[in-house]
Amino acid sequence: MGPNTGLSPETVKESLDEVFYPEYDYKEGRGMITAENTTFFKQKTTDKGAVQTEEFLPVGEWEEHAEEEEIRVATVRTDNKKVHTVLNYKKALKIPVEYYEDDMHDVVNSAVNSMARRARTTKDKVAIGKYSDGFSTETTSDGVAVFSNSHTTLSGDTIDNQETGVFNASNLETLVRSLRRQKAQDGDLGGHDAFGLLGALNLYEDMLEVTRSELKPGTANNDVNIFMLSAAYPSLEMVGTSAYLHSDYSSATNVNTSYYVVSRNHSLRRWVRIAMDTNIIDYKFDDKDRYTYKGRYREVTSWVSAEGVAASSGTV
Repeated sequence: MGPNTGLSPETVKESLDEVFYPEYDYKEGRGMITAENTTFFKQKTTDKGAVQTEEFLPVGEWEEHAEEEEIRVATVRTDNKKVHTVLNYKKALKIPVEYYEDDMHDVVNSAVNSMARRARTTKDKVAIGKYSDGFSTETTSDGVAVFSNSHTTLSGDTIDNQETGVFNASNLETLVRSLRRQKAQDGDLGGHDAFGLLGALNLYEDMLEVTRSELKPGTANNDVNIFMLSAAYPSLEMVGTSAYLHSDYSSATNVNTSYYVVSRNHSLRRWVRIAMDTNIIDYKFDDKDRYTYKGRYREVTSWVSAEGVAASSGTV
C-alpha cells in the first residue's frame, strides 16, 4: 500500500523509494549488459567534478642483473592528457497530494516505477554508446576514434585495433589474435587476452554458438571448437549484448553488425561521483499542492586509450 495523506514527507519518500529502488537496481537477464557490468566497464569513483587521465609509457623490460650491480631505474613518462567531465543527471516527478488522499497508489507507483526504469536505461544507453560510437565520435587520449587503424603509441609505434570481417568463428579468431598481438605504449607486447565479447543484438545467438558450442559451428565435420577449450581461451568468460547495440536505439553506423573484444586491462572507465540520490519536497511548498519526488546522479563513462580492446564493424 502506498502512503496515506497526513504522513510526513520523509514517510512518503520512504514509501516511494520502496517502489523506485527495486526497479532501479533490477538486474537484466543473463547476457544483457548494463553500465554496472565489470567486464566491459571499469568501475571507479571520484570526488571531483572532472577526472584527468594520461597515457603512460611502461617501465620497460627487466634486465639481467649481476651481483652488486647498480639496479637500472625506470622513469614513468606520460603524455596525451585527457579531461573527463562528470555529467549531471536529474529528474523530478510532481505528484498531486490528492492522489494520496484518494488512494490512487497504483498511478503513483507506476509513475515512480517508470522514473526508476528510465534512470537505469539512461545510464545503460550512455555507457553502451561508448562502444557503438567507438568507430567515429568516441575518441581516446590521442584524439583518434577508439577503434582505428592509426593509433600512435608514445614510443611512435602504430596500434591497429579495427577489423572489418563479418561475425563468424574465423573472423572472431582474427580479432582475438589482433588483440593478443597488440603493442603497449613502449612498443613491446601489451599482454592482452580476450576476456569479454560484446556484440550487436542481432549477433547474440551467433556469438553464443561460436563461443559455447562443443564442436566448431557451421561445419559438417567434427573439428573441436577452440573457444570451448579452456587451455586455449580460458579467459573469454563473458558474452554480452544490449538492445542499445541495435539500430532501433542507436544511430551509429554498422551498429547491427559490429562486435568488440576486450581484455582485462581495457581502459573504458565509469567514474561515479554521486550514486543515485532521491529526495522529496512537501506539497505544502508547492503552489499546486504537489509533492516533488526528485532523483539525481553524477557520473561519466569515457575511454582513456586504445589498449586492451579491438573491434570489427562486421561489414566485409
